[in-house]
Amino acid sequence: MSFERLQSETGPAAQKRGADIVSEPMPSEQQEEAAENQPNSEADDLLWQEILRESPVEWSESLPGMEEMLMTIDPPMELSGNEYSNKLTRKDITRINQLAQMSPEELIEKIKTMEREIYQLSKSEASEMTRARLYILPAVLLALHLVSLSTAQYFSHRPQPNQLAFADNPQYKELQRVYEWKNIQYGFPTEREREQVLRNGRYNPDSPIPIDIDVYYPPQGGPVRHFITTPRFGQGVPYSLGYVTQVQRENGSEIQAYPSYDWHKTHGGDCDGLTSVYRVHIDACGQMWILDSGEIEFVQHCAPQVVVIDLASNQLIHRYRLPAATFKATVSRFVTILADIQDPPPRGACREAFVYLADPTSKAIVVYDVRGNKSWRVENKFTYPDARFGTLTVAGESFELLDGPLAMVVTPNGLGLRRHLIFHALCNELELAIPLDVLQNSTRWQQGLSSSLEEFVTLGRRGVQCAAHAVSRSGFLFCGFLEPIGIIGWNIKTPYARPNLKLLALNPETLQFVSGMKIVTRPSDGREELWIFSNRLQKVFAGTINYKEINYRVQRCDVDDMLQGRGCGTGS
Repeated sequence: MSFERLQSETGPAAQKRGADIVSEPMPSEQQEEAAENQPNSEADDLLWQEILRESPVEWSESLPGMEEMLMTIDPPMELSGNEYSNKLTRKDITRINQLAQMSPEELIEKIKTMEREIYQLSKSEASEMTRARLYILPAVLLALHLVSLSTAQYFSHRPQPNQLAFADNPQYKELQRVYEWKNIQYGFPTEREREQVLRNGRYNPDSPIPIDIDVYYPPQGGPVRHFITTPRFGQGVPYSLGYVTQVQRENGSEIQAYPSYDWHKTHGGDCDGLTSVYRVHIDACGQMWILDSGEIEFVQHCAPQVVVIDLASNQLIHRYRLPAATFKATVSRFVTILADIQDPPPRGACREAFVYLADPTSKAIVVYDVRGNKSWRVENKFTYPDARFGTLTVAGESFELLDGPLAMVVTPNGLGLRRHLIFHALCNELELAIPLDVLQNSTRWQQGLSSSLEEFVTLGRRGVQCAAHAVSRSGFLFCGFLEPIGIIGWNIKTPYARPNLKLLALNPETLQFVSGMKIVTRPSDGREELWIFSNRLQKVFAGTINYKEINYRVQRCDVDDMLQGRGCGTGS
């Protein structure tokens, strides 16, 4: 669905649209079956094919690798009364008996191995091989009884990424690489301080996982400042917000603490400092909006807070601590902040704003009204993840999450559209929207999970996860897809459907898990730049990260150059 279409819907039609969990009614099983022999529509191309259909390819009974793994067991397992028994050969039952001897953990590992093999096959063969290799699983599930039943069913039916057939144009592959690290290199006020935190465990060079980038161009000229965040997921992170210096160390450019080391050094012991910063947002007035989760390893040392720093003076100008009703201690982890300025320059001073805070672990968005000095929580079925998309796979490595809202943008001013917050959960394929005038009205959110459900709109489906996203002033939304490993662009005036999702950059090596994304305007010429941070998060979860390789990257491209296919220049 596009925002122009939303503009024409009012009254009951709009209410019905918001109440639907998908933008169009889902077809019945009969309709799906009838549609099998018909060409898929453009909208259907993005829907995940959840029902295993008969393969048009004739597969032999003896599948590759199966004979080596399985041994004959007598007597064969009896499956009388099972609907699959009349379809199984003696070889099949022998294989099932062997699998039934496995523990649930061994079975799951076997299925994972099969899936990894499938992943390596060509895209055209993968879906057919999946059906062929897993055709005996219903009988296996029966043999494993209730303990392993639900787990095995999950692994047999979870969705695979929908392989979007984008053109592989080398012109779009390379973004400009600005910074690269093997691991994060921290600077300290003194060498003595560095040695002390290394000894007491507050600094472990292999612990920090950077996730976000933002860039500040001083309006009157001067050096560009690049800020990155390294949240305290656990111990060993000396500070969670810093700026990149010109000092070069063995594994990359050195980072220094921001606003100063003193803001971070107590590790949650001083709630007037910063405990754990996940993401930041720099507004048009040169103010940095900082989201501090207040927790380390889900231990809530301090209340989550919004801290605003004036970048020209590096001074604190605003602080807001979230009230207890807006978060869940030991569960909440606030990770994304977006400040929607109501009085932008040149006429305004960025003093009035609505700030949106994403809390994916407790599945909610918190709205903060700066002028009204109050906040409220938005949580319902639209802010929840989809368990089918809880397995995230990047470059052949998978990890499990069940995160709610992560990425948020607002529709730009000046497009003639009703403004919305566009958002998605990390573990979901849906792109969603909610009108800002509804979101900003605290009285609309007093009914808990049932509040304003009719106002939510499902724009469309991706068939795969994407993490961070950003939107240009002309209404192009960019997002880093997990598969294909690239940057996808979408004009929000068009339907969120496959023909309108354009592959703008593709690099399976340098774009692995784009966790941070910002669009920044250069004061010198007014042009927009897309900045991204990629961190190979799948390797962190899998324990396969190699600190002899480049793991973390900051890259950029002019928005116009990317959209028009000119490649990415060096910028200003």
